[in-house]
Amino acid sequence: MLELSLATPKGAHFLRIVECTGFTNDEISIYDELAQIIEEIGPQQIVAVVIAGLSTFDGIRSLLAETYPHIYTLPCTSHALGLALQRVGELAPFKAAIHAERELIGLFNGNALDCSLAEDSPLSQMKPGGTRVDGDYISCARLLACKSAAREAVLSPEWAQRAQESAAPDIFEIVKLLALNEKFWAIVRLFCRLVKPMVHLMRLAESNMPSIGKVYPMCLQIDRHIKRIGLNQDLLASTLGIFREQWNLLHTPLHAAAYVLEPQFKSAALGRGVQSQLGQVLQKMAPDEHLTALAGFSRYVNSEGVFSNAELMQLTEDGHKCRIPTYQFWDLEGYEVPVLAGIAQKVTAVACSAGSRQAQSSQNRLSPGRSRELLYVQRNTHLIESMRAPKKAAQLTG
Repeated sequence: MLELSLATPKGAHFLRIVECTGFTNDEISIYDELAQIIEEIGPQQIVAVVIAGLSTFDGIRSLLAETYPHIYTLPCTSHALGLALQRVGELAPFKAAIHAERELIGLFNGNALDCSLAEDSPLSQMKPGGTRVDGDYISCARLLACKSAAREAVLSPEWAQRAQESAAPDIFEIVKLLALNEKFWAIVRLFCRLVKPMVHLMRLAESNMPSIGKVYPMCLQIDRHIKRIGLNQDLLASTLGIFREQWNLLHTPLHAAAYVLEPQFKSAALGRGVQSQLGQVLQKMAPDEHLTALAGFSRYVNSEGVFSNAELMQLTEDGHKCRIPTYQFWDLEGYEVPVLAGIAQKVTAVACSAGSRQAQSSQNRLSPGRSRELLYVQRNTHLIESMRAPKKAAQLTG
């Protein structure tokens, strides 16, 4: 199944689902579908194509670049981070702890235990994290919040009484030993601390607010966070290797350009590499006016004119009470540098994930077969209504 959506500053719009079963050459067939969509919308209206979860990504990117040299082909940020989360969770000792955490939550929620000593017990929050890729983080965080309540429960007289009356007392003993194991809790806590920034960026990328400009600096922060959290040498090397492999996919000229065009990062020290990537984007998107755009960028980074207003520069910051999207900032405040502002609006409005959080959650809940069935129903509803129309008319006139 290939789901095609269009992301604009006004939100994500579902286009269609394509059945891929009959594709003889996935690379060419998917490219043909994407090219058809691009032509329907208009090539000059598209800045980037974001692709998630395709092994043929490099081939499709090459084909698109050959036909549409002005369009960027980007990997999906949330998909890349999701892969990193899954692989980190498979590292020792996290793999064993996550397996035990799942068992513990399953046992506490199982019919064999019925451990809710009170309806308002904190243990009622001990639930699985769902089927999303950040599900292990969610369930581990919930489990940590219930640690005290879980330990209190397994040490209570009520627990001992239920264990004696149970047909499976060994289950009660397993849960008790696990709940009292400090090493287990320490590993769960370390896993949550380690992956929390990745989860935060993934959720930001999945939100309806364009956030491509925040990917670059947040990946830098995640890299530093991994180094400082206190992992042993082997675990540090493995974790950094996993994260950096995915970060390299996201380290593109468009991500770098979006970063330097984020007002909240204007004062950050910009390396030559980032500035060079910005120049590439300006050259690609405005080949006849890129020098004018660079002059406008100089005014921007040197805080000249409207860009000297510190309060305006804070309007795109997370948590600001009057926060506005970055593309809107350039639309409202970029009048002194119109060429740069026009490019900045397009760059900072690019979606960095292949779908919104709502769309991805729906995908997790629906199998390919169910998706096809729903699509079939949607497309044929009008036919059913037209068949019913004569009967309704007869009833009204009869």
